[in-house]
Amino acid sequence: SYKLNLIAAFAALGQAVSKAVSYIFIKRSSNKIHFLTMIFWYALFGFLTTFIFTLTSFLSLRAAGKDTSWLLNKVDSRDYAFLVLISILGFTSQITLTKVLR
Repeated sequence: SYKLNLIAAFAALGQAVSKAVSYIFIKRSSNKIHFLTMIFWYALFGFLTTFIFTLTSFLSLRAAGKDTSWLLNKVDSRDYAFLVLISILGFTSQITLTKVLR
């Protein structure tokens, strides 16, 4: 329990620091780089870090002999619709945030 709380604390601290660094980067490079280019690289970096973390977590669960069948649930069209809606709203909010921070 203590180890999980420590991991969660470090994850929260790392997220806060990376968010602050990204805001500083957006502020300093707003006149040099187009805002859609910044959003693309921000999203790509976020996807890669999330994918690596998820893959290592999944593989460590498999290596420990834990049941991972619940991770591979089938999704229906309603779930896909919600995922598309979330991605559209996230993209528009990222555009708005980047434009405001300029």
